[in-house]
Amino acid sequence: MLLDHAGFDRKARIVTILDEMMGGLEISPSQRELAQQRYEAVGRWLASSGVLMLRDLYIYLQGSTALGTTVKPIGHNEHDVDLVAHRPSYEAVEPAVLKRAIGDRLRENGNYAPLLE
Repeated sequence: MLLDHAGFDRKARIVTILDEMMGGLEISPSQRELAQQRYEAVGRWLASSGVLMLRDLYIYLQGSTALGTTVKPIGHNEHDVDLVAHRPSYEAVEPAVLKRAIGDRLRENGNYAPLLE
């Protein structure tokens, strides 16, 4: 199907409107940067623990933030960031033990403790 000039202009306007609408749904670059600063701070906090199994953790993004598809939350200014804690497997550690160690370490920090569920 060939578009005439008016049809092309109409499609171009629709694409522009959709781009503007979708841009309004994305988190801002400053929100993305703040999320990165915060998850890196969590990683530093865990790594600075006296617990050896936490020192080698590698914390990285997962989910929509990692994919760059995070959508602004409706009704509040916070958005959810999913993190993965990867630990090299040179020493076997039960997942429940590692989870408990991470939780205990996060509870030691006044900023992170209230965020735990």
